[in-house]
Amino acid sequence: MFRQFLYNLYLRTLSLPLVGGLIIIGWKRNTIRINAQVCGLSYGLGFRIRFYLNLVHDLLIFFHGRYGLAIQSRPRDATKLHLLRVSPTHFLTAHFHNWEHMGAWMTRQGISLLSAARPLMNGKSQALLSNLRTRLGMRIVDEGIPRRALRHLKQGGCFALLWDQRVPGSETRASFFGRTLDMDPLPRFLTRHSGVPVFFGVLLPGGRFRLIQLADPERVSKRKPGNDPALGAGRLSSHSLTDAGSGSPEPAPQGAIAPTDPYRNLGRRYHRVLELLVRAFPTYWYGLAHKRFLDEVTYSSRSHVSRETSGPSEVMVSRETKV
Repeated sequence: MFRQFLYNLYLRTLSLPLVGGLIIIGWKRNTIRINAQVCGLSYGLGFRIRFYLNLVHDLLIFFHGRYGLAIQSRPRDATKLHLLRVSPTHFLTAHFHNWEHMGAWMTRQGISLLSAARPLMNGKSQALLSNLRTRLGMRIVDEGIPRRALRHLKQGGCFALLWDQRVPGSETRASFFGRTLDMDPLPRFLTRHSGVPVFFGVLLPGGRFRLIQLADPERVSKRKPGNDPALGAGRLSSHSLTDAGSGSPEPAPQGAIAPTDPYRNLGRRYHRVLELLVRAFPTYWYGLAHKRFLDEVTYSSRSHVSRETSGPSEVMVSRETKV
């Protein structure tokens, strides 16, 4: 315990000058501000400092290759974790807290995890990133992703994807904080060709692993028409993730799981969980530093959030996955 305290103190001390530099240069300041406004978050200098502190701390943890805390899952997630070990599954997550260490922990739990990642433009940075991931025991693919992902699922593995990034021109779209956004079509492709269960997983601050099922095709195929219209994730609430609070859970999106299609509205269901996560832990979602709402708002240092008058000219390339 004392060594853990010293490790965290060391990381926090090392973080301070780096955070100071980010504040001085105003790194991603306008993007973070506009995204926070779109998400309905209370933004100010204190918010940005906390965001920088968490981001730098998590990066240092990744570089050191040691999370520093024991990662723990809930007893009620034991059956779902076992399913990830023994059956083909699709695992969706987000740029939240230390997702790299979450993947490494899942691998240590006996899950045959294969993850997709977008390669960095700088060759030296990409080599460093690859070495860090290899040290954590992670398996990553960055080309030929749809084919390799489908093969991995057919071999009984778990394929993981960060699904909170923009893919311009995609026909897969879903509402996120009231804005309809383009999403990577890969999950839809994989589920259509494999019929596997889909999960959302996240590592919360403090080492708490949370796992929520978004789609369960087996239960849909067995149920009687007209029954249980919200299969999969069931009813979602903030304490589905945090186990805190005693209020009534909020209902799942209307028609989230159709009787004959367990993956209908999968993007909206994913975004619904991510919205709850962002509201509960806003400065741990590093998607705030990405221009996630580019098709819907103007990212300008002088303007308030507003709708674009025209869309971007980008088109999707054959490499569908942008993570």
